[in-house]
Amino acid sequence: MLVDYDFYDLAAPADGHAMSRVAEKAREHGVHIVSTIYEETGPGVYSNSSMIVDPQGEIVHKYRRVQVPDRRGLEKLYDRGGSKFPVTRIGEWCVGIIPCYDTLFPEAARCLALRGAELILVPFGASTTERG
Repeated sequence: MLVDYDFYDLAAPADGHAMSRVAEKAREHGVHIVSTIYEETGPGVYSNSSMIVDPQGEIVHKYRRVQVPDRRGLEKLYDRGGSKFPVTRIGEWCVGIIPCYDTLFPEAARCLALRGAELILVPFGASTTERG
């Protein structure tokens, strides 16, 4: 079985290759794209991040998972949970994001609603503990 730190090398900065390709596709198709990445936010610091890229290829919204899982791994030792519940206007909508594990905590949706979110996006991705 692989342990969480086997996946450090998969982390990427928000301005790295993965998000550059997402930005390219957003520009090419003229759409907003919601993307999740295992983000390296600093040396030895990682976050499960969700971002919205606008049709110009700019990251206009970033949400770092607030709740860090404390199960089957070392994730809690290196993953820094976020502390904000940002809301972004996209056209006529005020939009927020609650990714994967944070959906288990209703306060996340409540916080977004109190900040004016009319639409809550819920992206999911494979976690490191689900692989292997």
